[in-house]
Amino acid sequence: MLEALSLNFMQNALLAGILVSIACGVVGTLT
Repeated sequence: MLEALSLNFMQNALLAGILVSIACGVVGTLT
C-alpha cells in the first residue's frame, strides 16, 4: 500500500478514474 501511495502516477491514475466515473454518472443522470 505504501509503495502505491509513493508513486504519483498511481495517485493521478486513481484520482482520474474517480473523477471520470463521477463525471459519467452525472452526465448519465442529466441526459
